[in-house]
Amino acid sequence: MDPKIQKLIKDKSNELLKKSDGQITGDAKEKTTGPLSKVQKRTDLKVTDRRQDVFNKVKELHAKGISKRKIARDLGIGRNTVHSYLSLESLPPRSNPRSTNIGLFSQHIVARSNVQGYMVKDIMDEIYKLGYNGSRTQAYHNINIIKEKHGICTPDLAQVQKERIPYVKPLSSRELAKYIGSCPAVVKNPDQRRYLQTLLDNIPELLVIQKLVRIFKTMLTTGGGNIYRWIEFIKRSKYKMTGSATFANGLSRDIKAVKNAIGMPWGNGAVEGHVNRIKSIKGQMYGRARFDLLRKKVILSKPVNDPQI
Repeated sequence: MDPKIQKLIKDKSNELLKKSDGQITGDAKEKTTGPLSKVQKRTDLKVTDRRQDVFNKVKELHAKGISKRKIARDLGIGRNTVHSYLSLESLPPRSNPRSTNIGLFSQHIVARSNVQGYMVKDIMDEIYKLGYNGSRTQAYHNINIIKEKHGICTPDLAQVQKERIPYVKPLSSRELAKYIGSCPAVVKNPDQRRYLQTLLDNIPELLVIQKLVRIFKTMLTTGGGNIYRWIEFIKRSKYKMTGSATFANGLSRDIKAVKNAIGMPWGNGAVEGHVNRIKSIKGQMYGRARFDLLRKKVILSKPVNDPQI
């Protein structure tokens, strides 16, 4: 396939994949909140400590007179934890030497999560570039907490992979040769029609070849036209049309026969038909008879719709 056609197919395929994948364009990204700097101050949004729900539940059940053993069994926690929670007035903040600075990027996370096509993976890649110091597991956990708090729902990687990417099968060389001399409107398949129109809109050489094919077909059907001028145009064209030039050189070597085929009302179709019939009979009788029997069979076998024999 021509390198220009291959490059065009690759570019158009990438455009199709970007549209089908739901990724936002550069213009859409500019409308969203810009990336935060590394020195941005901590926002008021704080990541929720999920221990608080368990702490409150322990206090509530104990106030109802439920024993520590039953509280530990119902909540799935240890009795020492229940005893520790009951001895505290409020839950102290988690002291973890591996705590992250995820709070610095909460506004950025909210802004990106509200953009269609953004996934958690994309957000994690961005906050790492901005200075996030935690693990991907911590980031994934805290981003989901922030999304849940703000009622944001974005597709995960599994959901995106399930979406089918539309695929348009390109025209083969034979199909392209079949349709190149016709208007794209005659192509019944809508995908093939769009594909052919895309090629014609982006490759000037194909437009020139389309016009040349139409002119040549008109000369054959009407019996008029200047074949010399047609051949000379191809030879002097500024476009590199290797196949057309080879075809034109072949016509030049037998130009008298080509001119007669265009201008005269007769053709060699009937002769070629008889030759094909004789070859078929010869193949059937190969190794079974001599020439005299083959001659009789050819003469006696009357072809269909041929009153001359």
